[in-house]
Amino acid sequence: PPKACDTHAHVFGPADRFPYAENRSYTPPDAPLQNYLGMLDALGFARGVLVQGSAHGRDNSAMLDALQREPARLRGVAVADADVAAGTLRQWHVLGVRALRFNHFFRGGQLHYRGGIPLGVAETHAAVMAELGWHLQLWIDVKDLSDTIPALKALGLPVVVDHMGRTDAAAGINTAGFQSLLRAIDEGWCWAKLSGAHRLSRRAPDYPDARPFHEA
Repeated sequence: PPKACDTHAHVFGPADRFPYAENRSYTPPDAPLQNYLGMLDALGFARGVLVQGSAHGRDNSAMLDALQREPARLRGVAVADADVAAGTLRQWHVLGVRALRFNHFFRGGQLHYRGGIPLGVAETHAAVMAELGWHLQLWIDVKDLSDTIPALKALGLPVVVDHMGRTDAAAGINTAGFQSLLRAIDEGWCWAKLSGAHRLSRRAPDYPDARPFHEA
């Protein structure tokens, strides 16, 4: 439809211009802006949202460069350490950034994906984010969402949860975690990206067991 928007994509590289982080969890193939625009054109998407990928760590340069080159079509979600100044966030806003992404995804008791920013840092930036009208994007497995909701509400920011809550499709939609996501959406302060079916399901190519999460 008109104004259709792809809400979650990464640009990577080219590595000779935008090097990958040394402590990255994975090394992607280069996925430059022109490839992404070609995909949007092929699918009929008028707009897109670029999210800082962890392979570039905390250096947003590739994503910010893409926003500068396509200011009418693209917006961005950046990452920011606690020591990133309020003035820098305001500069990013001019370029098209509209959110910061935080990581609250655990494996084996440790944050998963090196280069992500822990959720606790959000408190440092919350006031400026609110001033700019930004939202908080959250990478989380919904099994951990219930315990996190009080802290999220205290920030006073709209929250967008990645990839339908990044749970295991085999567990079904009636788990306490996924139900807590549905309640948060119903309350009006939280949204979920209808993306990343392959993060929930291993039944490629159509991921039929992810559909109930999409419908819910």
